Amino acid sequence: SLGDNAEKIFGEGSLAYNLEVDESTSMWVGTLSDVSAESGYWLVVDESASLQVQGLPTAPVHYSTHTGNNLLSYSYSDPQSIDGALSGTDANDFTQAIYGEGVMAASTDDGWVGGLTGFEGGSGYWFVAAEPFQFEYNVPDPGALFSVHVLPAVPEELKFVQSSNQYFY
Repeated sequence: SLGDNAEKIFGEGSLAYNLEVDESTSMWVGTLSDVSAESGYWLVVDESASLQVQGLPTAPVHYSTHTGNNLLSYSYSDPQSIDGALSGTDANDFTQAIYGEGVMAASTDDGWVGGLTGFEGGSGYWFVAAEPFQFEYNVPDPGALFSVHVLPAVPEELKFVQSSNQYFY
């Protein structure tokens, strides 16, 4: 539904690119041909837009990771804190860091620290695994009130364009 506004979609180790054939025709090319409930994706658009994704509920989803970076979906529509989503799972024990769009959380001896405080439905996250593990997110507590930390608005003179090349130091 985004038409030519959608430039490309990144998956873990795959890409689909919206190639303009002529002024009225475009086609998707690349190694990413399907989406799955287990995977996370990064959609790059020319201009801000909303995309409503429809389908059957997927939660709970069973995830299998490998050592290093894993782009994973968040399988629930209700947001929840990192501790709420991962406590008691192998993900909590073997994940070194989690990256979202412009935010990250690092696992320390004192728990999760950083700008990423929780997971939101419809979002994907990079999990940095110290070793392979399998897990399912904990089911969100429907009575719990949690909202993902919202970063403050950036003043006009400090505005920037989010890069598709993210690094955190």
